[in-house]
Amino acid sequence: MKRLLTFTAAALLSSFAIAQSQTPAPSQTPQPGETAAPPAAAPQQSGSVFDALDANQDGNIAQQEAEAHPTVAENFTRADADGDGALSREEFAAAFKSQ
Repeated sequence: MKRLLTFTAAALLSSFAIAQSQTPAPSQTPQPGETAAPPAAAPQQSGSVFDALDANQDGNIAQQEAEAHPTVAENFTRADADGDGALSREEFAAAFKSQ
């Protein structure tokens, strides 16, 4: 159990470090009045971030699980396409895909 928690924490921290080190190009900066699209996760990273956030390993990310990642939590409602209160792997991939 400690190993799983340690691995999950390490995965989350590494994704936060990667996300914070990336600065959007000037053309990606939203103009006043525009809504910014959520940052895209790299294709090879989206599965590992999804798995790290899916704490109970049920194949979905609940709102409570999403709170561990600020970007996912902030965009949870928009990403929950079917409105069931959980993000499936497909909804997660569609919402946070590379653009």
